[in-house]
Amino acid sequence: MSPALLKVVLVSIGATVLFCAACTETTSGRLDVLDAGMDASRDSGGDTGSDVDADSDGDTDGDGDADASSDSGADGHTDTDSGSDAGDAGPDAWTTASIPMGNGPRGIALSDNYLWIARALLDSVTKFDPAIDAPISNYKVGSMPAVVLAAEGSIWVSNSNGNSVSRVNPSTGEVIKAIVVGNRPWGMASGSSAIWVANINDDTVSRIDPATNAVTETVDVGAGPLHVLATDAAIFVSDYDDGNGGVVSRIDPGTPSTVTPITLSGGPAGMVLHDGKLWVALKKQSAVARVDATSNTVEITLHVNAGAYLLASAEGFLWAASYDGTVSQIDTQGLSVKGEIKAGSRCEGFLFAASALWSSDYANGFLWKINPKAK
Repeated sequence: MSPALLKVVLVSIGATVLFCAACTETTSGRLDVLDAGMDASRDSGGDTGSDVDADSDGDTDGDGDADASSDSGADGHTDTDSGSDAGDAGPDAWTTASIPMGNGPRGIALSDNYLWIARALLDSVTKFDPAIDAPISNYKVGSMPAVVLAAEGSIWVSNSNGNSVSRVNPSTGEVIKAIVVGNRPWGMASGSSAIWVANINDDTVSRIDPATNAVTETVDVGAGPLHVLATDAAIFVSDYDDGNGGVVSRIDPGTPSTVTPITLSGGPAGMVLHDGKLWVALKKQSAVARVDATSNTVEITLHVNAGAYLLASAEGFLWAASYDGTVSQIDTQGLSVKGEIKAGSRCEGFLFAASALWSSDYANGFLWKINPKAK
């Protein structure tokens, strides 16, 4: 029997999600389209905050009209039980909750038992307590924050319109330093005593020395660098818009000018280490690829019906979040998709932390919490 599709439906619980003209920035500059689903990743006039139409229907305002119902708890968020299709025990089932955040949540990081969430339309980062499923404080950073990284005793936030990275003191929320990087910074990673930042519009990666808060290297990579992953041996950068569908650039951290391209197809995006292997989400191809980081070759490409944009490793499985908010559980040993669950729409942050998967729903202003354990 084929795996059942695990359907989760969402009911509005009175949370106010603000999407007003004053909250977003517009551009009259050139717009480079990466693909039909990522309309403004490389826009030269800045990040509008509504640069992706996840379902290609022209709706990026997050009206939430496609989802309907489970039970709305008294604690201020919606609890749902994924279940499975009638007559089929189905794959692993997950308990989920949708927590109102408002104002375009994006990247997520974990530091000292707290989540830190980029709030693009508020130019801020929110400190969130997963023990009570609630935000506890909000701190101003730069313009249109995108990705959050916890490293070197600090919270790092890439400001996609500000061409900067904010280094934040996690105890006080104070911005220690706003570090100027390249044009439209996005993904970040920590490795080899440095912070590495992908600059989408410059086709570069900035190396920040955390001891001086200064950029010490600017590395040329492929077109449209989007996300970064660091290992002990290398820095990997997904170049979403490069050449024949995209490449992953491998940077030698000892000699950053040494860059080896790993050829993929289908728009490489999020990356994760799982079972000692590098896995890459191929957004345009609706697939994930396993890469041999020694030979720099693609070993396996596995189709994911719901699509793949960001990845996480949890409970022995690989998890793929599509840009439209569907989360797929992938068995990398049996090379099969075990099941999938809908968690909002327009996922721009995805993380396993505090025994749960967390997915940011930019379009509707929710943070989704998914328990990845089987019932």
